[in-house]
Amino acid sequence: CAMNTTCKTQFDACTANPDCNNLDSCMNTNCNGPVAPPDWNLCKADCYSTYAAGVETLTAYHACIYCDACPIKCAKDAGDKCK
Repeated sequence: CAMNTTCKTQFDACTANPDCNNLDSCMNTNCNGPVAPPDWNLCKADCYSTYAAGVETLTAYHACIYCDACPIKCAKDAGDKCK
């Protein structure tokens, strides 16, 4: 629900940015999918370098979801990234 309220601006910005969409898809499909890669950090780095123009937008969107909209429920997913 945060995508339609608290984080709508960030969600819309990511949706409008093809690199943000592709980065999110790359992370979900290749790094967070049902079969985990042997090196998650290498997978993430590959996605980030391939879709570098989407990193800032996706980071802002995820920060809104994990840190602003759902800090308690998403604490495990956020790790120590919310400051």
